[in-house]
Amino acid sequence: MMKRATLAVAFLLCVVTALGQNDAESQGKRFWDAGALTWDDFRVEPRYAALSRDSYLSWGMCTATDTVRTGNLTILRLTSRTYLDNATTWVRNGSQTDRLLRFHQMAFDHTEMLRRLFQLELDSVYRAGTDQETIHSLWQRKGAEFSAASTLLDSLCAQGNDTVTTAEMERLTREALSQLDSASAVLPDIRRWKSPWSIGIHLLSLIPTTELRAYLRPLIGFGISFEKLYGRHWLGLEGNVASGSSLAAFPEKNWDDHQPYDLTNWRAFYGYSICNSNYWRITPRIGVSTIGVVPKKRSSADVSTSGIHAVGPSAGMQIEYKTHRRLQLYPAAGGGCRYTESTIGCRIDATRIVSRSSSAGGWWYNVSFVWGGLTLVPKSQ
Repeated sequence: MMKRATLAVAFLLCVVTALGQNDAESQGKRFWDAGALTWDDFRVEPRYAALSRDSYLSWGMCTATDTVRTGNLTILRLTSRTYLDNATTWVRNGSQTDRLLRFHQMAFDHTEMLRRLFQLELDSVYRAGTDQETIHSLWQRKGAEFSAASTLLDSLCAQGNDTVTTAEMERLTREALSQLDSASAVLPDIRRWKSPWSIGIHLLSLIPTTELRAYLRPLIGFGISFEKLYGRHWLGLEGNVASGSSLAAFPEKNWDDHQPYDLTNWRAFYGYSICNSNYWRITPRIGVSTIGVVPKKRSSADVSTSGIHAVGPSAGMQIEYKTHRRLQLYPAAGGGCRYTESTIGCRIDATRIVSRSSSAGGWWYNVSFVWGGLTLVPKSQ
């Protein structure tokens, strides 16, 4: 009973996980996933004959950036690997027994279990959003805890001489590895992350209708938008410019037929994404628009003409396709954890024109092709 209680304490120490080393070098390292250990992985050292132990397994952990692609999502996360250091792993000549090799295999598996537990904790820290200094402190803090668990394991098994305890630890370790092998990385809930201002660029066609259609041609132009996301709520400001020519003179204006003019449109809007999947986002929008139509002079001799300025409500819909998504789950130079999207889409808005400078009113339809991007970062950054 006491033995099982001690084993439970050992496993509790294991949960506090591992010490890692940032090391990109793989020479002289034999990684855990290369298969079962053999005595060829140990250096035969007769000079250690005077020591109290027959062998020593020197292990470590290194980190690397892992890239996983799933559909249109690229995930960059910091992963860890368990390795055996061939340069400092040794066995005393004549001590290469099956019992001792089984103990070292169990200890190596135990280290891999600690690494997987540590990876889960590392992922949870990244999901919360943190900086490089916090990650470094985590490595340092877990080092002493891991060393204590490793020393206790070596003592409990009497360096492999206690075959009963070794077999029990072997069983528990295999069960833990099996459970951790099926555990996948849990992605952060980016809906709770904050959004800096994002920028969209669009090519647009402005189409006058009702009364305006008798005076103005459809226009082709371009625009830019500045948007900010709060969960599924969008706030933004959009500006559009276009040039065209009139079909007929405006009422109460001294315009000529086919008068060239410039149009400027500003729109403040609010949107709510009713659909926000991995590939699609659909956002109805409402807002207030201002439109200025200013005629151009054809020559210096032209008589100055006055423009039309109007304001009115607008409503519409934006449909976006997410071409690429990128989730970086570790702090890096120049920034921390972040999520980015690249999108293409279309936008249809209708604006009711109410002008005090002309009796001509009506509706403008804005049909746009949009190229945009979105960035989200944890609130702690």
